[in-house]
Amino acid sequence: MSQENLAVGSHTAGVMEEPPFAIPSSKLVMWLFIISDAVTFAAILFAYGYIRNASPDWPTPFEHASIWNALLMTFILVTSSLTVLFAVRDANNGDRSGAFKWTLITAAGGAPFACSRIPGVRPCSARRSSPSPACTWPT
Repeated sequence: MSQENLAVGSHTAGVMEEPPFAIPSSKLVMWLFIISDAVTFAAILFAYGYIRNASPDWPTPFEHASIWNALLMTFILVTSSLTVLFAVRDANNGDRSGAFKWTLITAAGGAPFACSRIPGVRPCSARRSSPSPACTWPT
C-alpha cells in the first residue's frame, strides 16, 4: 500500500514497522503468555518439591487407591474437554441437537468427577468440631 492511499485529509500515516521476528504481534504475545505461564507453573512445582523435601514430617500424600482415583479424574477431565470441543464444533456448524447432545455428555462426565471429590472433602467438613489431620497444613 502506498503512502498516497494512506492519506486521511491533510494527514499522512507513518511508515508501519515490520512485525518483530517475522510473525504477527498477536501471535508473539500469545507465545510469550504461554511461556510465562509455563515458567510460573514450573516455579510453583519446584517450590512445592523443595518444601516437601525440606520438611522431615510431611504426610504421605498418596495411597494406592488415591493414585487410581487421580488417574480416573484426569481421564474424566481430558474426556470432558474433548466433548466440549465436539459441542462447540456442532454449535458452530449450526447443529443444535448435536451441540446439546455433547453438552449433556460433558455434564454426565462432570457428575462422576464431582462425586469423586467427596471423599477428599468429607474429612474437612468436620473440621469445625474437631481438627482433622487431613485438613491441616504440615508444620
